[in-house]
Amino acid sequence: MFKNIALLVISCDKYSDLWPIYFRSLFKYWPNCPLKIYLGSNYKICDHKDVTMINIGEDCDYSSNLKAMISQIDEEYVITTVEDMFLSAPVDEEHLFSYFQEFFDNKGAYLKLLYTYPVGYDKDVSKRTASMTSNLRYRLGMGTSLWNKEVLNENLVPGMSAWDMEKEGKFGRDIPSDDVYAINYHFSGKDPFSYVHGVIKGSWIRKAIPWLSDEGYQDFLPNRQKMSWSRTLYTWMFGVLMAIFRKIDYKWRP
Repeated sequence: MFKNIALLVISCDKYSDLWPIYFRSLFKYWPNCPLKIYLGSNYKICDHKDVTMINIGEDCDYSSNLKAMISQIDEEYVITTVEDMFLSAPVDEEHLFSYFQEFFDNKGAYLKLLYTYPVGYDKDVSKRTASMTSNLRYRLGMGTSLWNKEVLNENLVPGMSAWDMEKEGKFGRDIPSDDVYAINYHFSGKDPFSYVHGVIKGSWIRKAIPWLSDEGYQDFLPNRQKMSWSRTLYTWMFGVLMAIFRKIDYKWRP
């Protein structure tokens, strides 16, 4: 199964200071990762024997950049993620495989692998995943998701920003609900990955800093400013709101 799945880290040159943290964490907590690993950026190179660079040149809009990256990937399926989502615990491949198996059994096009809003709802607690209705904010995103690469490519319309693609719900809104999956809210087991989100809008997330220090990444912290306290409060309140939305199965429409 893993042979036909690639891992694409979507990045750009201005975030290259995060690459050492991302890949050290990846290979620490998933040392025998069976996926072919790609890093997409502009001109800079990550010199690592287990990382295949995809250099797309000058920065364009988000959707055009991504389309250029996946055009250089041979695998049929691709896990898209970003360079500031750091693995923070060992990956249980057998457990992860079970998520993938459900996805393939359902003949899905998209599976969100993070427990973020929105999620799916199936009262069968043994089901790891559940389908998601269409026309929702944040329904589809780049933050660690498994894609049928052909479906992803078909829905990447040039000129779209990450805002258009995620919050506004414009991206992939015609993909049928039966093809779009997320973690099942009622699933009784653990999530596919444990991770720490490091950066928002170019600044360190304050609650990530103790973990970064404990992991030995203190020398990287001066490269970026810390998130302001006002932004930190806003981010915390937004997280609380999203947790409430998950709890009550609120349909947040664009």
